[in-house]
Amino acid sequence: MLQLQSIDLSAVAINSGFTGPVHVSLSLIGDSMYCTETTLNTFGILAVERLSLMLQDIASQLTKFPEGTQAARLTHFRIPPSGSSEEALGLDIKAIVVSGEEGQHLLLAKADELELSELLIAA
Repeated sequence: MLQLQSIDLSAVAINSGFTGPVHVSLSLIGDSMYCTETTLNTFGILAVERLSLMLQDIASQLTKFPEGTQAARLTHFRIPPSGSSEEALGLDIKAIVVSGEEGQHLLLAKADELELSELLIAA
């Protein structure tokens, strides 16, 4: 069975405003960090800083949900990865609380990744 792969970014996420364990899907990490040299030169923001900006934005958006919310859908608007103004800027993200072997953690993933995982689990 296909399983969503994620990385525990709790240590990084704490600096961005999160208070508990946070796992981020590999695909979301890749999409948030990717940028061309042109974009880097234009905006001066390194790939790691792009990830940090995304985590800060998500943490800020999640504070607007009622305490105890188990799942949320939100959009992070990123700096254009290739510098093109016609490029899709919004990353559609789902944040869900997941119970695992090590307790509960917040999983951040692209919305379409989680929808595919849910369909595969249901099949």
